[in-house]
Amino acid sequence: MPIVHKLDCNGGFTCGDTDTRITAYAYASSTHARSARRHPADVAAEMLLHERRYGFDHEANLDAMHWRTLENNTCPSK
Repeated sequence: MPIVHKLDCNGGFTCGDTDTRITAYAYASSTHARSARRHPADVAAEMLLHERRYGFDHEANLDAMHWRTLENNTCPSK
């Protein structure tokens, strides 16, 4: 399960599994996002494991939005 992850401009953390296309997001104020600043790969694996085990039904629109975030390499201008 190849995992990709990204800390966004606002401090949020998005990760996704490229095989299953499952994604997860942590708000900037969450402990996951704060931990991801130092250990992004470990946090991403933990978040996706939790998402696979306990996650609600995945909404295609939400996962699609998260993939756009992961594939975008720039921060919007302020």
